Amino acid sequence: MEFVFVGLMVSYTANMLREDARSVRQDLEMLKEEYEDLKDINEENVLIKNEYEQRLLTSKSGFPKLYGLISRLMVQEPDRILLEAMQVISELVRTDTVAVYHGQAGSPWLRLVGALSESSVMDGKSWNLSDSPKICDAVMRGELYQGEFGSGEPAIVMPIVCQDVPEAVVLIKKLPYECETLYHINLLKTMSLLLRRRMEKFDSFLMC
Repeated sequence: MEFVFVGLMVSYTANMLREDARSVRQDLEMLKEEYEDLKDINEENVLIKNEYEQRLLTSKSGFPKLYGLISRLMVQEPDRILLEAMQVISELVRTDTVAVYHGQAGSPWLRLVGALSESSVMDGKSWNLSDSPKICDAVMRGELYQGEFGSGEPAIVMPIVCQDVPEAVVLIKKLPYECETLYHINLLKTMSLLLRRRMEKFDSFLMC
């Protein structure tokens, strides 16, 4: 009887081991299949990444193009910074409805410095921000303002703040649909920061 019991235990253990081995083989096969699938996906992603990088480098908004545009802001004459910025921004967002205004501390009135076209300006050579409370509030806080669609507001109002004062305001009257992206908005914010640093540098030089 004892031998029968031992035989049953051995048989049961052998069956369990065979079942475990079969389960391990199945798991291994599944892992191999998943690995091959992941390998194929990775190869496709690498191809897509390489293609995207190539397009980015050769596109109009690629890094070499962007660097070339931004380097044009490194002018030596203070009065040329804003006019050069107007041209650079126009090329970045592909519109000729760009204008630049000069601001004064504590005043809602802006004076036109330059415009790429007649359709770029707001209310002629002077623009009273008091007529547009939301825009005025954003400018005074030094924040980029995006106009509401269909409201008649300009697409972008970008203040250039120096020493906590909106020294200049870049106006983009109309923005092409393909440039209404977070990427382009971030580009404009970066441009605003670069312009602020350049203008503060010149202000510090003039005060010395």
